[in-house]
Amino acid sequence: MKKLLNENNLSNLTGALAFLLLSVYFISIVLYGRPGIAEPFIITGIAALFCLTILYLTRNYPVKKIALTIGTGICVSLLVLVIAVLIGTSLVSDLSPPPTTGSSSGSMEYDRSITLDVPLPASPATVPLYRVVSAQKFSTGTGTAFTVKKQIPATGEAPGLAKKALEKYGGLPADAVLERTGQVFMKKYNIQTGTVEEQYPQYTQVIYRQYVNGSPVINSEISVSLGENGELLDISKDWSTLEPAGEVPVISAGEALEKLQARDLFIPIQGTLDGCHITRVQSGYYVETHFPDASALPVPPDTCTPVWIFYMGTDGNPFPLLINATRG
Repeated sequence: MKKLLNENNLSNLTGALAFLLLSVYFISIVLYGRPGIAEPFIITGIAALFCLTILYLTRNYPVKKIALTIGTGICVSLLVLVIAVLIGTSLVSDLSPPPTTGSSSGSMEYDRSITLDVPLPASPATVPLYRVVSAQKFSTGTGTAFTVKKQIPATGEAPGLAKKALEKYGGLPADAVLERTGQVFMKKYNIQTGTVEEQYPQYTQVIYRQYVNGSPVINSEISVSLGENGELLDISKDWSTLEPAGEVPVISAGEALEKLQARDLFIPIQGTLDGCHITRVQSGYYVETHFPDASALPVPPDTCTPVWIFYMGTDGNPFPLLINATRG
């Protein structure tokens, strides 16, 4: 035992313990901000270091040597800490993306704004209110809309063909307005170049929107798909019969824009609006109709709500974002 606790072994053990204690302390501070769970080990280690020092001194070993070993342990621990910090900082710097042009040092800018690309329309104090008298919902088709055709109607002739096809389904309602017409193709893409090499015609689509008081009614439309020689492939009708029900106060377009910026949407959407562009703004209505089903649950009333419509996107089919326009 005495041989194990000679001068060299005691001094080396004391220096190693000093290194371990300081290392554990620094690691705890870096990882947790405080010693935390390492506190019992540090306290026990300090007590052991004190005992080893006393044991060394009681044997009349030179004080200079024990001081040198403890100092060496502390210095080595500090050196290891400095090297670790330098390596860690270098790795983080290499992995971090470069700051974007115009961004301030040490900060990352993130565009959460909604950009209005058009002037806001005039805002009336009140608009006509409508109630739903009845609703018609149905869809039917041949199931061949997505098959490849030899030819499909041109966009110019498609509305006339669609109107003729609708005659057997009650005809085109008087308050229907042509919203858009488009040809749909199956496309062959070149993955390497990202270009369309070939396209094969499938159908021509014609969509009519209900309008009241000169404003569109969301959720009230007719969609017709036409194939070869104007053949009716699919028809989907979701139409409401509306009648006037007085006047209702509404918020201004500016107030509606503030609600849009706050993401206070009448119909929530899945996805983000950060950085989007508004390319058209108009007043309108949103119709929600319900049909009884086999359950015993009560059927909510049909409604027609005034809304502000903010269209997002610049393609042929911009996405409508709805803001409840009723005041109060």
